[in-house]
Order: sequence, then C-alpha cells, then structure tokens
Amino acid sequence: MRTKIKIIIDTNLWISFLLTKKYDFIDVLLLKQKITLVFSEELMEEFVDVARRPKLKSFFLFSELEDLLQLIALHAEYCLVHSTVNACRDDKDNFLLALAKDSQADYLITGDKDLLVLEKFGNTRIITMSEFQTLWNSKSTSNLLK
Repeated sequence: MRTKIKIIIDTNLWISFLLTKKYDFIDVLLLKQKITLVFSEELMEEFVDVARRPKLKSFFLFSELEDLLQLIALHAEYCLVHSTVNACRDDKDNFLLALAKDSQADYLITGDKDLLVLEKFGNTRIITMSEFQTLWNSKSTSNLLK
C-alpha cells in the first residue's frame, strides 16, 4: 500500500505561491515526505512560461522562481504522459487530466473552474488548495489515499 499521496498542482497555484510566498503547507508536506508532487514536461513548461511573463516579473524575484524550481526538482516525480483526454470544457486543461490518469494521482489541486466542475476524473479527486488543506488537517494520511 502506498503511504505517500500523489498530487498534481496546477500552474495557477504555483504562480500564486510565487506571488504570495504562501506555499509553506506544501513545503512542509514535501519535507516530511507525506506527498509526492507529480509533474509532466508539459506542466513544467507551462509553469515556467507563465512565471516568465513580463507582467509577472515585478511581483517576485527570479531567484524565488529558481528556489521553487529547485524544490520541485528535488521532490517531484515526473510522468511520461501517453494518454489523450478530451474531458474538460477548456481543451487546454486536458493535459492535466491526462497526467492525472497516467500518473494515477490521488489529487489534482487547482483553482480552475473548468477543472473543478469535474470534481473527479478516474480515481483523481479535483479540489482546491483550501479543500486539500482542510482534508489534510481533518484526516490521517491513509484516509486521504484511495
């Protein structure tokens, strides 16, 4: 039985973490080895592309982006995505569902309403970060696993 929860965090939340510096919760879970971050090449490319947009440059230092990328590199599990999915009403979000399917992620954590409306895709629950924090604080790790 798996003891670590596999999570995918959508780009919108990674950008939020950079802007607000409020990713301590994820940091703690990673350092305590309670979760596994799941990434694909496409998710990483999207995150870096969005983070480097000129309109965001004034909100955080490049070194902060580098620190976050280093944290991800140390703790992430990369998944080669083979599936094609067409389940989301916003086509550009389907790659996250394909990643969830191929990585067998427990949670896809996002703020994107086009994904949240699905609530679940296969065995992956689609929830907000605050919902994940509430679940984490109210249950044991084993109860969060499927």
